[in-house]
Amino acid sequence: MDITGLLKRCIRPALTLPVLVILSACAEPTAFEPAGRDGQGYASQQIEQGRYLVSFRGNSLTDRETVETYMLYRAAEVARDAGGTWFRVAEQDTETVTRFSGTSSGFSRSRFGPYGYGSVSGFDTDFVNVRPVRSFEAFANVQVFRGQKPKADPNAYSVRSVLKTLGPRIQRPAPTVQ
Repeated sequence: MDITGLLKRCIRPALTLPVLVILSACAEPTAFEPAGRDGQGYASQQIEQGRYLVSFRGNSLTDRETVETYMLYRAAEVARDAGGTWFRVAEQDTETVTRFSGTSSGFSRSRFGPYGYGSVSGFDTDFVNVRPVRSFEAFANVQVFRGQKPKADPNAYSVRSVLKTLGPRIQRPAPTVQ
């Protein structure tokens, strides 16, 4: 058996399994927290008096419904913090972000040819796996108001009601141990 055959049959599976176990243990949906460097989490920005842009971006394990729920919950928090009793979602959209992820053994093939020992550039393409990875990001343009919420407006939400109803569904990050 040559070195390439040895790598394919013995070493690659021995290296791949522990890496997959470690990665799968760490993977979980995006928690409800401010957006980090990777952009995942919630963000809010005041556009003008009483108007805010609110968003939530999840990772590939966070489903669309959760992303939209977290965005709406964040809108209620923003309205509460601004002193509002109700808010209107003036515009709302959810985008699907698709990127492609590929895996390879990462090993190059080596050979002995007419010009001596050398390496064939590139990766061993027999073991390349490319798959789409989807995630979601929800955005809303939110207007904050005080007083009685209009009953006939389907885009109007009570701050107290949204916080109470959606609160139990919100998964916050685990406390960090120091």
